Amino acid sequence: MKTIQFMVFYLIVLAVYVPLHYYLFTRFSQALPSAPPWRLVFKVIFIFLAAAYFGGRALERVWSSPVSDVIIWIGSFWLAVFVYGLIIVLLIDLVRLLDYLIPFFPTGWVANPIKTKVILLGSSLMVIMALLVAGFINARTLRIKTLNLQIEKSAGHLRSMNVVLVSDLHLGHVVGKHHAGRIVEKINALDPDLILLAGDVIDEDISPVLRKDIGSVLGRLKADLGVYSIAGNHEYIGGIDSAEKYLSKYGIKMLRDQVAQVGEKIFLVGREDITGQRFTGKKRKELSALLADIDMSNPVILLDHQPFHLEHAAEQLVDVQLSGHTHGGQIWPFTYIVDAIYEIGTGYGVKGNTHYYVSPGAGTWGPPLRIGTIPEIVNLRLTFGE
Repeated sequence: MKTIQFMVFYLIVLAVYVPLHYYLFTRFSQALPSAPPWRLVFKVIFIFLAAAYFGGRALERVWSSPVSDVIIWIGSFWLAVFVYGLIIVLLIDLVRLLDYLIPFFPTGWVANPIKTKVILLGSSLMVIMALLVAGFINARTLRIKTLNLQIEKSAGHLRSMNVVLVSDLHLGHVVGKHHAGRIVEKINALDPDLILLAGDVIDEDISPVLRKDIGSVLGRLKADLGVYSIAGNHEYIGGIDSAEKYLSKYGIKMLRDQVAQVGEKIFLVGREDITGQRFTGKKRKELSALLADIDMSNPVILLDHQPFHLEHAAEQLVDVQLSGHTHGGQIWPFTYIVDAIYEIGTGYGVKGNTHYYVSPGAGTWGPPLRIGTIPEIVNLRLTFGE
């Protein structure tokens, strides 16, 4: 089942990926000298870069090694180059079309088209490189997002609770031991009572995580009420059972359609990811079934990786729903797509008496960049009623 899922996914991606790369290759190559060596060298490099990410991911499944790490890193950066190169080329072609309909280009540009193309290519590459550098620095600069929420329900003798939420770490090739260690230090510095990981802790294939034992860093997380996680879609891609076993080794309890009581009267509900059925054939439990044995006069916190069907939590009188998955789009212009797909693409929202927070996450998937979004650790300060 899992193999079929991957095959269908990759076929769909390639059906879009290859034609767009051919278009970008054709347009970039027009600015190069026509001598055969130049064109051949450019073609070889371009094909390698275009195939690097998917080729590296395929290689790691049979030989997870520093070689596959390097290829995936190169391919990850290339994905961003591809996106912004495509946007720039499309804008240039749009301007050319407008000039064809209503000529407005300077005479010098028209008289010397080769020089114009070289200038445009050079300028485009400089813009893309600047975006890569700025996006990488931004992705590695974590911010603390503080959110104060009032829950009217009583939590017994507990009047407040300091919770830290982190989503979408994507531990693996891009987010390795060093960066994960910085994240753990920032979490512990907040002195949390409870730590919640809202899915996609591991990035697809678990083999590089095991090889580098990146999860050992998570073993340093400290919270009196425990460290809990849920499954994201990437845990299913890489193998949910292996991910759960590995995280539990370092004291992280994964809630898979399960309920945990934290403190005297607070209930934490962790849902299976909505994509799990595609990999296991097993449908996740309805939210109402998960809550059936809980006295809803007590505070209830729900972890659900993907923020779909937000109305269900409000209908069931859940107090707080915490999600991730969207990355806030991660790099512009995908930020607009996220806002169009999700009722809350990122940030805070409320429905009825239910608070919602969708975190853009602390890690990255694909390009190790964030452009137009901010990586964050969320400090939730919950206050309860009498």
